[in-house]
Amino acid sequence: MRTITSLLALFLVLKLNAQHSCLESELITVSGNIAPVSSYALGMSDGVGGTMHYCPSDYNHEKGGHYYLDYSDIGGSGMDGYPNIKIGGSQYGGQRHPGEFDITGMPVLIKDIPETMEIEWVCSQTNATDDNDKWMASINFIFDMYGNRDSKPVSAERDYDLVVKAQSFNFSDGLDDQPEVKNGIIYFFARNTDGSLKPFEIIIDNHTYTYAVRYKFFVGKEDKDNKAHIKLIPYGNNGAPPLLRMKVKELITTTRDYVQYANIPEPYLGLALNNIAQDDTWMKAINAGYEVYTGQSQLNINRFKVWPDGITTSVLDTKVNHVRIGPNPAKDIVYIYGGDELMDVQCFSISGQVQDIRLINNSFRVAHLKKGLYLIRMINRKGTTSRHFKLIVNN
Repeated sequence: MRTITSLLALFLVLKLNAQHSCLESELITVSGNIAPVSSYALGMSDGVGGTMHYCPSDYNHEKGGHYYLDYSDIGGSGMDGYPNIKIGGSQYGGQRHPGEFDITGMPVLIKDIPETMEIEWVCSQTNATDDNDKWMASINFIFDMYGNRDSKPVSAERDYDLVVKAQSFNFSDGLDDQPEVKNGIIYFFARNTDGSLKPFEIIIDNHTYTYAVRYKFFVGKEDKDNKAHIKLIPYGNNGAPPLLRMKVKELITTTRDYVQYANIPEPYLGLALNNIAQDDTWMKAINAGYEVYTGQSQLNINRFKVWPDGITTSVLDTKVNHVRIGPNPAKDIVYIYGGDELMDVQCFSISGQVQDIRLINNSFRVAHLKKGLYLIRMINRKGTTSRHFKLIVNN
């Protein structure tokens, strides 16, 4: 048994080293809340199954934050936790540490967020698509309507919540309104006059990604009854973007502007208008992590970074731009042409669900996939850039 355990530990180290330039002796296990560098914290709360690691040589202000979570379900069907990276203000060492403005652009009033400010996020998963696996990757914005610049946001007073859903497995969000209260919640989507979803759209690498904008409210949930909770849910043929780059001010403004397109009745409409994206609300932090529920998997954040002044083309590695794949449509093996750089490959269904794909000798098999349209992402293992392709599987 000890030999098997040692082999599993060695396999984990080899797997991590394939993704990060980190020696075994450098790996650091995360417990509680720590800040490897100023204003970039890691949080692994008690009761979350598994172990979170990070590599200090790759965790810095230039590259951003990362972690890899070897997750194991602790039992039950509910959420075990939200292991995350927090950029901006955070709690560690027994006290509150406001974010450094020069590093993260936070804390900042919503009205003062620059139009150029962006977030960049790359995540990946291994052994995360078994039938019993359930997880969701998401970004959470931490707003403070009532405090001052350096105060700790009070959970009970966070009346404006914003979540951006990313990749997920066995975690589905319906796209229909719930106009009657069920289990203490009620919600409405922004819609066009014909009843179709009114999408929030972003363009990444010449691909358009669409998000449904959902407004959720609480009934009989004590402090939550004063809250307006907005969630952006990816949908459509392209699913969730494998490499997310998003302008912060545009996103926040959209949550306010789209209220008019949701059929929200009073008193919930009043909550929305009074709480969402108010000019004098502080943005204190931005979190990225996984809601973990069931199964056993490795869930990675390869890169998470806030660019206060925006991403410039000079900082993005463009060496993967020459990569192409074929045949397309494909029945069995797909070959990668021009992929001489060390790369990772990921596959997503049109609904954003991760598919099991393994890169072997610059090729991967798709014979096990159902017939249909998929999104293939190629990313260099520095986690700095990617290309993605639509692939038709016709087996």
